[in-house]
Amino acid sequence: MRCRFALAAALFPVTGLVAQDVPAVSAEDYARSERLLANTAAEMVLGDAVSPTWLGDGRFWYRNRFEQGEEIVLVDPDGGTRTRAFDHQRMAEGL
Repeated sequence: MRCRFALAAALFPVTGLVAQDVPAVSAEDYARSERLLANTAAEMVLGDAVSPTWLGDGRFWYRNRFEQGEEIVLVDPDGGTRTRAFDHQRMAEGL
């Protein structure tokens, strides 16, 4: 019993240190953060969005960013396929 009381007495001051006053964050602070987030995060996120360019036959293509660079992807929704529009490695070697 004494051991438990001693432990509780020893830990009691620590709880006061954890409960610090945190400055209030206003709605304006959040709005400013949201405005800045899109520009900052866009450079760090890869493959996050598809902006399709539709072709006349029902297929579409889009540009995809990944760690090694970019690729052009061709999608056929009817056929359920997604492929690179061309061989990027072969093209780079040809250049």
